[in-house]
Amino acid sequence: REMTQELIDDNQLERIAQMIDQSERVYFFGTGSSGLVAREMKLRFMRLGVVCEALTDPDGFAWTTSIIDEKCLVFGFSLSGTIIDSLLDAQDMGAKTVLFTSTPSKETQAFTETVLVASQSQASYIQRISAQLPMLILIDLLYAYFLEIDRESKEKIFNSYWENKKLNGYRRNR
Repeated sequence: REMTQELIDDNQLERIAQMIDQSERVYFFGTGSSGLVAREMKLRFMRLGVVCEALTDPDGFAWTTSIIDEKCLVFGFSLSGTIIDSLLDAQDMGAKTVLFTSTPSKETQAFTETVLVASQSQASYIQRISAQLPMLILIDLLYAYFLEIDRESKEKIFNSYWENKKLNGYRRNR
């Protein structure tokens, strides 16, 4: 329990939640299992009214980076560091950038925020465990922080989805 709490930086998660709240568009970049985390993050935050998209291939990163500006926030999920060039490109376009990684380096310090996940300094048997689960836990915590920023309006958006779904289902069944 104490080790888990040491890995979680509440102040950092709160800063990132504020960045999401202040951005017009949010993009989530990831490949492989990190791409699944990016897609999950999109689904969660879209439900709270965030205009966002998940991209899981280098062509998608390149096309998206070409339309990014200072009103955007780009998340990169990468255990190996393969997303770094795309995040640097996004940052060059004026976007804020957040990297979730297990391999921090000098390059990763250039980002607005770097979130350390499944540190390589762990014992070798821990390194064999996929970092996808720790990433999902962190985005769950981030979701909770984001939800607390004007919770009432976010819950209204979330609940309107279910109302629309009921209405749309009713219309199709007539």
